[in-house]
Amino acid sequence: MVSCKPFYQSKATECYPIVKDVSTQIDLDEIKPSHSMVPVPVPVNVPVPMCMYQAPMPVPLLVPVPVPVPVFIPTTKKTYDRVHRRIKKLRKKLPSDPYEFEILLYAEKLAREEGIAGFEDSSDGESDTELNTKQNQDSDDQLQLIQESDSSFKWTIGVKVFNSWLSKKIEDLNFGPKIPNDLLKLKNEELNLLLAEFLNDVRKPNGEAYAPESIYYITLGIQHYMQEKGRVENLFLDSCLFDNFQESLNEIAMRYKIRIDADGQVASRIEEEILWEAKQLGAYSPFVLLNTILYFNTKYFFLDKCDAHKKLSFANVKKHAKRNIGPNGEDYGKTIFLRYYPDFHGMEQVIYEQGENYDNPLRCPVELYNFYISKCPESVKNRNDVFYLLPEKTSLPSSPVWFSSQSISDKMLDRMLNRIKMVKEVNELLLAAAPSTAPLIVQ
Repeated sequence: MVSCKPFYQSKATECYPIVKDVSTQIDLDEIKPSHSMVPVPVPVNVPVPMCMYQAPMPVPLLVPVPVPVPVFIPTTKKTYDRVHRRIKKLRKKLPSDPYEFEILLYAEKLAREEGIAGFEDSSDGESDTELNTKQNQDSDDQLQLIQESDSSFKWTIGVKVFNSWLSKKIEDLNFGPKIPNDLLKLKNEELNLLLAEFLNDVRKPNGEAYAPESIYYITLGIQHYMQEKGRVENLFLDSCLFDNFQESLNEIAMRYKIRIDADGQVASRIEEEILWEAKQLGAYSPFVLLNTILYFNTKYFFLDKCDAHKKLSFANVKKHAKRNIGPNGEDYGKTIFLRYYPDFHGMEQVIYEQGENYDNPLRCPVELYNFYISKCPESVKNRNDVFYLLPEKTSLPSSPVWFSSQSISDKMLDRMLNRIKMVKEVNELLLAAAPSTAPLIVQ
């Protein structure tokens, strides 16, 4: 047996790379491409959320636009000239004083009355001599350009009576050219003295004396005429200008006594509507507003004495709200009242009230009282010793405060109250409340 043993032998081969640095150079012009690459945008549809046509979209809408169209109204040259003259006069009557804003109502009234038959302007085309001659004619001619409305206030009566008295007075005393025979041309000083004398001298055509309320009616007509013609002085409330006249009128008013006619009604020519038309009630000026507050307190609080009015204060006159409930429980809203809580003795307290005027807010006691409070200084609104405040002399309608912190004098309060006590509606309520001074009793 032969034994063989294999022979193993390993052989390895090893090689190393030979690294050499060799510099090379190429020509760039030879490798520059012959064409440029231009980017071309390609639209890609990407799904996004949409409103599915439920978003608001604009739609066409027809909007009417007013287009002025000239309308030719046939007229005569005479009518055109008359309207043109009246427009010129209205422009001259525009107030320069802020307190004269109520005169604009007069201009509006004249414009509406332009079509009244027989309404002629007698001042055009006349010389000064002709105008002076017309001024000395009867008082009916002097009031030719002013027409009374359909109201019960015939204010031209007072103007006619005064003009007739003034003409006779000038003729008797031979004043000459010193005092004009025209109510509107009289200065305040002259008007003050002449009106005071007029109240003492005026008589009926049969020689009898006028009743106190008739004298007041005549002077209200004079005041209304002055305001209609552009004079803003207040004969009844401007004490600094017309003190003599106011004192003479107050002496006459103190003689007034309530008269009852055959039907048991109060007989008086002074009605509340006349005071509104004569602009003695309202908010035309601080004095008129104060007179209005005094009037409502006299009428509804049954205060016919100065001492009773002096007990009023901002502390005992408060606003009170009442809920209006129907018979079946319906809620009709609330009503605002002004309540006066006077001093009382015993177990019952007397409460006086002034209610709202829904029909005419401009004549509403509550609204006018709110306006009065808004024009008073903040320092007096909680005081218990003042109520009727003296108006500021320098106040304007746009001023935030119309009144000072000082009360009006007893003399002024007495004069205003005596005139108010001649009003028919006030006397009717005072007589109705005479048996019982408590219109509302609260246990």
